[in-house]
Amino acid sequence: MPNWKLVKEYCEKGVSGYKKKAIDRDQLQAAKEDALKNEFDILLVFMFDRLGRREDETPFVVEWFVQQGIEVWSTKEGQQKFDNRVDKLLNYIRYWQAGGESEKTSIRVKEKQSQMVKEGILMYGTPPYGYEMVKSGIFSKKGVGRKKLQILPEEAEIVKEVYKLSTENGWGGHRIARYLNEHNIPTKKNSKWTVSVVNFMLRNPIYKGYLSYNKTSVKKNGTQGRIGSKDWILSDEKIDEIVIIDEEEWNKAQKIRESRIPDRYKEENMDYESYPLQTRSKALLTGFIKCGYCGCNMNSSKSTDRSKLKTGEIKKGKERHYYRCVSRISNGGATCKTGKTCYKQEEIDNIVIDEVFTYLDTLKKVDLSDRINEINLKNKTDEEIKLKEVTKKTIKITR
Repeated sequence: MPNWKLVKEYCEKGVSGYKKKAIDRDQLQAAKEDALKNEFDILLVFMFDRLGRREDETPFVVEWFVQQGIEVWSTKEGQQKFDNRVDKLLNYIRYWQAGGESEKTSIRVKEKQSQMVKEGILMYGTPPYGYEMVKSGIFSKKGVGRKKLQILPEEAEIVKEVYKLSTENGWGGHRIARYLNEHNIPTKKNSKWTVSVVNFMLRNPIYKGYLSYNKTSVKKNGTQGRIGSKDWILSDEKIDEIVIIDEEEWNKAQKIRESRIPDRYKEENMDYESYPLQTRSKALLTGFIKCGYCGCNMNSSKSTDRSKLKTGEIKKGKERHYYRCVSRISNGGATCKTGKTCYKQEEIDNIVIDEVFTYLDTLKKVDLSDRINEINLKNKTDEEIKLKEVTKKTIKITR
């Protein structure tokens, strides 16, 4: 339009309008904030599906802008109005179709990627820890040069150390991550190690020489889900030149990890967040308690008071038990904004116990005496019938 004046541009790079919710898209939220400040009158997009492809959400985002007095335009589809119910219906249908197209595209891409992995064709963007990307000398049908993985000796030694700590020392992801951080060993992104990064390394079949796909999935709400190993897609043949861990040790690491998951939680395709912590601790709520700030699991820990005697001997004192947010421990508070890391176990347990007893006190007493008498009478009758049958058989035998 000739009388329009460009005020601001909002640009999202590599953000899926289908997988990511509107609240998690920074640029869209910035546009909404600016709309409330009356910083612009018209929101122009290339096509309406650039605002999102979620039929249960995006239509209402568009309508929200219009309700704020903002005209919403597309360079291809014109202006979206809400003058009548037909406009609302067409707005919803548009994003319903866009969502369907995204699902179909996702299926086609997944099928193509699965086939490429089976054929041993590399699809990594960022190489896993222990490798670097180099030119392979092979080109696609479109003339695009393909790359291959090459082992980085220094990082490969760290990978071997991680597997050794797991298979020989029996260490879990938390302890290994702490060990690597204490020894100032950086990740590939030059950041701190977390339990999720270590565990991903311990379950990645790339280290035994197999390209893999479909180990995780992203749900429509943007959260990541863990896919069971039986549904992983691996390359048909082992690639010897990228082997860092021999298959026997890799398999041993998997058995150790699986042995720590209670049998009832070994179901496939469970989300990471669905796995409770182990309940071997004496703490009452271990395996059940979650952080009220971030929703992450909390584990139990203890500390022991120690004092040094004049003789130089260390005397152990009282044990103190705590619940700790796993997110704050492993990620340094990156995803959990609570100021506390530990909560006294006794205080939390007492609160829960008080609530349980309060609930039990409110339960009405139910008189089950009539039902019990009925069951006893039925059992007595059944016994009398059986006794008569046995008596008859006994009489026949004696005759």
